Amino acid sequence: MDIYTPPTPSAEAVSANPIDNYALDRIDYRVRDLMFRFDLSLEEQDDLRNDMVIEILKAFDRFDPAKSKRETFINRVLNRFVLHRMRRW
Repeated sequence: MDIYTPPTPSAEAVSANPIDNYALDRIDYRVRDLMFRFDLSLEEQDDLRNDMVIEILKAFDRFDPAKSKRETFINRVLNRFVLHRMRRW
């Protein structure tokens, strides 16, 4: 009996859709952290989630798989976003 292993997505498929479950998990983690730090309302949390998705989408054309893993890139983009957002509050 063979064990089914799902195919790994190609580089084109990954770059075509940078918002996957990993990115959404990282966004949710950051939103929860900011929610507790700054007592954000539900509307502010939704706005923050949307802003983070937009930030990843805008930054993804700078992603170079030769320089870093995709997960590292997403984390760095979100780290910078949160840092700049916290400075504004």
